[in-house]
Order: sequence, then structure tokens, then C-alpha cells
Amino acid sequence: MKQLFIYKLTLEEKYHDPKAWNDSVNLILSSHAEYLKIAAQRGEALIVGRTDVELKNNFGIVIFYAKNQNEAEVFMSHDPAVKEGLMRAACYPFKMVFLNEDAIRALV
Repeated sequence: MKQLFIYKLTLEEKYHDPKAWNDSVNLILSSHAEYLKIAAQRGEALIVGRTDVELKNNFGIVIFYAKNQNEAEVFMSHDPAVKEGLMRAACYPFKMVFLNEDAIRALV
């Protein structure tokens, strides 16, 4: 049976400075977005998003399905932003308490 997990992504400190962003960093970010887009299309990732604040305070979340903590950690570690050291990530079991389906439909 699949369970819900959440991982939180934060930029490594050196990327808080926009001057640190170059073509290779942008390529990693593009691969990260594609990885999560495909996971969402396959139904693995339910919610993917980020805060809209300055880089040093910015973070993202991914709410997704996995069979267990180990599988969840593997999914998170294959995210190109994590794998390539652009972002740090922490993974936790997630328990959904409330869901407003109408609000979700209005967002997409």
C-alpha cells in the first residue's frame, strides 16, 4: 500500500546569491522541473510547488506517494536538484488531515 510523503527543498546557501546562477545551474533547475513534472503526470507526485520569496528564504515542497520511507528517500535523492547539490532536501511521512477538493480544482 502506498503512503504519502513530503519532502522540503531548500537552496544550498551559495545559491542565495543570484550571481551564482549560471547556465549549468539553470540546466539542473530545468531537469529538476522536468523530473517533478513527469512524476506528477504519472500520478506519483500530488503537489509540487515553492514559496515566492527572496532566494535565501525560498523553499519548495513535493507531496508524493511511496511504498515506504526507503522508497521515498530514493525518489527524493533522484531529484536532479538534490543529486547535483543545488538543493538540500528532507523527507517525512505526511498525513493529510483535510482536503478541499473544490479549491484544488480551482487552482489547476
